[in-house]
Amino acid sequence: MSLHSSLSNIWNRFQGELFLALAEEVGPLLENHKALVEILDLVQVERFVATHRGVPG
Repeated sequence: MSLHSSLSNIWNRFQGELFLALAEEVGPLLENHKALVEILDLVQVERFVATHRGVPG
């Protein structure tokens, strides 16, 4: 199996688990919701969101 195929399989399993978990939390996901999640994951949006761990209030 090629590296591309292996990575695609891993990503597809991850997406399936992620979408199931999201659907349990927020309800059924439409295709545009799934596309948004894929884009946010691709651009790694969490790198650009400031976190303030340990700050009260």
